[in-house]
Amino acid sequence: MQRTSNVDRDLLSKLISSGELAKASELLKEAIAAAQNESNRFELQADLAMLFVKQSRYRQAFEVAQSLDERIQLSKMPYWLAILLASFLSFSYRFTFVWLFSKRASQILMKMFGENASFRIVDGVLWGTYWQNMRRALVLNILSVLAAETHEQQMRSIAFLNYTIAFLGYGSIGISGFNKILKVAEVSGQREITRDLLVWLAVVNQMNARPVAAFQIHERLAKQFSDSEAFFQIISFASQLNTSIAELSPSVTSDILEKCFSASFALKASRNHIQIYGAKAALASLEGRREEALSFLDRSKDAADQNSNNLDFLIYHRLSALAYLCLEDFKSAEIHIQSARQFLTNYAPVKWYTHELARLQMIASYQARPTIGTCWTQTLWFLVDSAALLNLDMWKKAFRIAFANLKSGACSYWPQHESLLYLKSK
Repeated sequence: MQRTSNVDRDLLSKLISSGELAKASELLKEAIAAAQNESNRFELQADLAMLFVKQSRYRQAFEVAQSLDERIQLSKMPYWLAILLASFLSFSYRFTFVWLFSKRASQILMKMFGENASFRIVDGVLWGTYWQNMRRALVLNILSVLAAETHEQQMRSIAFLNYTIAFLGYGSIGISGFNKILKVAEVSGQREITRDLLVWLAVVNQMNARPVAAFQIHERLAKQFSDSEAFFQIISFASQLNTSIAELSPSVTSDILEKCFSASFALKASRNHIQIYGAKAALASLEGRREEALSFLDRSKDAADQNSNNLDFLIYHRLSALAYLCLEDFKSAEIHIQSARQFLTNYAPVKWYTHELARLQMIASYQARPTIGTCWTQTLWFLVDSAALLNLDMWKKAFRIAFANLKSGACSYWPQHESLLYLKSK
């Protein structure tokens, strides 16, 4: 390849479409090294961050994104203000305040933020940052909406903004906005965008304790988009795995594990092994196979170490806490719960994870003194913590958990009859 500042776009597209993402990354690195124009080099670096994300190489993506963010000095704002602005943009699009999204209005707002970076740069930094710091990603997401240069970019940006809002736990705002954009994409026949939106919509339904809606979307994806690239298949299977662990039963979790393994190995990436091996460890613990469970946790930790970001470590410690609770190793469970809370603090106050960690803490506190009185007390505290999240679906989920606890007289992660059914099948 001739070393010029312009990357061979045709060759790059061919490599990406054929799944040769590593070769595509090398092509971009060569173009970045040869680039003489600073603006062009920044945009190529943003492309590289996006490509690393597609390969689940989140550590490299964050390194590139962080370097760009520091060099360009994109706008910063307090988290509370970002939530307000994001909600305002979501409502504006939902209720067709088209003027807000006109090119002129967006340019004015970008100037108010003191920004002149292109959409390509902002979007690349956003995706590279997402797995490490969602607070920062939310701000970048707002900028990406305003920097969008085409209708498609605008749709994707406002969709991802709604996704981020919903992922944080504001489902009543984010999911409603997301559904409107999905309808627009479906009516206009934009198949690829529709597929992407469905994948993200399934994830945020799971993150707002809506398992039925999440699985309905996954079923639709399997029927309509069976030819999707491995990157999207993994997100879909990983979301199903998360949903089955937290909302359904160990039997359903076991069934989904194999599908998740196949998709993950097809991409030759191991980030999703955090959840896969973590789930395997939890099931092995439930079966009383301690050594096997600890071996799976080691593999889950290895996968989390590869990218070393806050979200991956949060996932690892949450599943480790669950596994140790099943093993009745309460001290180890407490250590992992506290570690998960620290990584959650570093990442963003995601309500679903806050709720799950409160659930695990309830079980750990009960198991330290397993009496009827402790069961009632810890369940009551869990209901109070759940109410403070101001998420109706999580409140309903908390009541289902509380009912199962009080019915059995013990705090457990899965209802006792579900655990017994699973153990009988083994």
